[in-house]
Amino acid sequence: MTDVRQDKKLYYKFIFYFITGVFSVAFFTLLLLTNGYSMRGLLYAQRDQTFMDFFNSMLSTIDDPYEHYSFYPPFAMMFYRLLLMLVPQATLDKVVTSSSATSFSADVKLYQQLYFPFIIYALLSLTMLFFAIKAAKKGTIGEVAAFIFLTMLSAPMLFMYERANNLIIPLAFLLFFIANKDSEKRWQRELAIVALALAAAFKIYPAVFALMLIHEKRFKDVLKMVLYTALLTVPPLFIFFGGFTDLKMIVENLLLYDGKHSLEIGSQLNFAKMIIFPLTNSRLSNDTLLAAGGFFKVVLTVFAAIGAVFAKKEWQRAALCCAIIYGYQATCTTYLLALFIIPIILLLDGEHEQTPVGTASIVLMTLTQALLISINPLTREFSRDLITKITSYAALLLTVILTVRGCLDCVSTLSEALKLKKGFIFGALAAIFAGTCFITLFIGDDSLLRLIDPGVFPDGTVKNLAFVGILMMV
Repeated sequence: MTDVRQDKKLYYKFIFYFITGVFSVAFFTLLLLTNGYSMRGLLYAQRDQTFMDFFNSMLSTIDDPYEHYSFYPPFAMMFYRLLLMLVPQATLDKVVTSSSATSFSADVKLYQQLYFPFIIYALLSLTMLFFAIKAAKKGTIGEVAAFIFLTMLSAPMLFMYERANNLIIPLAFLLFFIANKDSEKRWQRELAIVALALAAAFKIYPAVFALMLIHEKRFKDVLKMVLYTALLTVPPLFIFFGGFTDLKMIVENLLLYDGKHSLEIGSQLNFAKMIIFPLTNSRLSNDTLLAAGGFFKVVLTVFAAIGAVFAKKEWQRAALCCAIIYGYQATCTTYLLALFIIPIILLLDGEHEQTPVGTASIVLMTLTQALLISINPLTREFSRDLITKITSYAALLLTVILTVRGCLDCVSTLSEALKLKKGFIFGALAAIFAGTCFITLFIGDDSLLRLIDPGVFPDGTVKNLAFVGILMMV
């Protein structure tokens, strides 16, 4: 990471600390004035589901979780099974009525014995996160303390704590990876690769950060990361679970969990639903909306990945990796926004030039972390619906800006390296775009080709094909 340089002409830190500070003061003041009632505008909608991501995951390992549609990697499920071993069998017999369940009654939280493994998990994960942020963030003691305070009490973090989702552990590993991957000491660089592998073995999608290693032409480290991830995945798969049979089921479960079974918008929006959401009240059929959203998601992800490889600034590459993780997933949740802490750190510590792209990016990334407050005008209740739409489209705008910037850097880099005219590189990118469009529109079960069948799509094939075509051209 680049050394921190004091420069009075830079306003990134002022923007970040001002926005997060003001909203934090307003949020906690309102929390006191409403006796905690305003917290309803931040936390999960189902009030009895607090900490249930942890309890559901741990209790699902009573039986083979992959037979019941789990898709967490074996390393993560091994972690939960080890914690489950701390619970007396007599307690499990009382709370678990079906070994094939994937979710459990909130009544499980009434049993004291189940809280001991939860306390271990909470202490371990929060300690890891604290020291990971401390290791990654550079600056004075006061600034680091303020940053840790504001980020560990940010909106996506509080949502993650309330759900007790295990993303907090991969996030800590990713922060350690960022803090040490460029160390002058070889053993620290090696530990950074191990940390990236641990993050990927725990949650799969942190492997996207290998794009940053590809940019640095550290292909050997990418292979090491793949090897380490395999070593962390295969032994638990055979020791605790069903070996290759379960490996096949993991893949099948991931394919089943594609989010295309309905147009449920929920709260947070991924790339596809950011297109679908404003059109939900139109006369377009579900198939058209899914096709348009799916097309947009794939194309934006492909070019964001290109940007993540070629963007010249490290914080931009990290931000695009976070955006891909956030926007591509079928089900997008608020706690995924916590990943943007990584590019925020890199921008605040490593950017020495005030640019429009940097200014827009720090504002948008800060909005994803800020403790925003909103009230539903219809019910006059505190609600997170408006906030989640603001943060979703902030993430989208950030992705578009940095994808364009990264693709321009791609053209410049390849033109210089290959001694080719920039027009040729633009043509190659256009060819990639055309190929992606063709595959997305005409190949696959959810392609636009399905819309030609009037039995599947009865409300005007030509009209809606034209709509999607115009939308994508724009």
